[in-house]
Amino acid sequence: MKKIISIYFPFLFKVLKIIKGIDYKFLLGLPRINEKDYIKEIFDFQKGNEIIYELLTNPHPVLITRFGSAELTVLLNGLFIENSKLSEWDFDRIKLGIFNVNGVFPPTQETLQKFYGLYAACLPNIDGLGVWYNYGENIFHKKYFKKAPLFNLESLEPFRFNNPWSRALKGKKVLVVLPFEKTISMQYLRKEKLFSNEFVLPDFLLRVYKPYNSYIDIPEVGKDWFFYLQKMKDEIKAIDFDIALVAAGPFGLPLASAIKDIGKKAVHVGGALQLLFGIKGNRWEERPEFLKYMNEYWVKPDESEVPNLGIKNKIDKGSYW
Repeated sequence: MKKIISIYFPFLFKVLKIIKGIDYKFLLGLPRINEKDYIKEIFDFQKGNEIIYELLTNPHPVLITRFGSAELTVLLNGLFIENSKLSEWDFDRIKLGIFNVNGVFPPTQETLQKFYGLYAACLPNIDGLGVWYNYGENIFHKKYFKKAPLFNLESLEPFRFNNPWSRALKGKKVLVVLPFEKTISMQYLRKEKLFSNEFVLPDFLLRVYKPYNSYIDIPEVGKDWFFYLQKMKDEIKAIDFDIALVAAGPFGLPLASAIKDIGKKAVHVGGALQLLFGIKGNRWEERPEFLKYMNEYWVKPDESEVPNLGIKNKIDKGSYW
């Protein structure tokens, strides 16, 4: 069966491409691609770490990011509609990721169109991208930010390195955009015990901003996902900081882009940001590559920051708790 599928799917893609002039890979998910599919070299995670450090220590505003798979799927569908290669949104397939898991609301085609426009407008701001080797990264890199360096996704996790990019945070006012406000503040007080490498968490002035969560925070009547995005942008703009580290689900990239727009630096790390503060989660607890960093001072999120089981399982199957 596997052999039949491996022969059939490439043939199907070629046929569809001939019929419509479009690559339909995204309709079957986001398959992995190779470095040759990108227009630039993809640096290994060691070089990527150095690039991030250089970007954080230069005098210019910076946006370093990565794409979530649900967001990338919406971008692809929107681009194909924009180029008249698709006539409408593949709503039933897209809704599982962007609406059901990521919590963007309301779940309508109008929301998808607005989300696409918002995300696409952020892409020219990108100064460095951590890649998953997912189909679509290559397309948007070439179209919107082809001068930006590409590097392996692991580059965004500074605890992996002897000379981590996070040493650039020393002496800075650092804003952490992550839901676990209480746990982060507690863990930073004992930062010397979290990692054997003192450069991973240097001395800086910590500020934590708790982003809105569509599943946990009850929305105001008549307000949508975009209202809360703008509200967070306004609140963050009023905070005094130099560099932001961001993990906020689908809010992450547009928030990080807005931070660059106000003349500051942002690293959109995504979910793994909690590991930088010694906060465990189900996604990483059974993986040897992460277990080797964990010690007795690492903790789970505080009980006050854990949603009920039903909500927790909706959010990436409880990966962060």
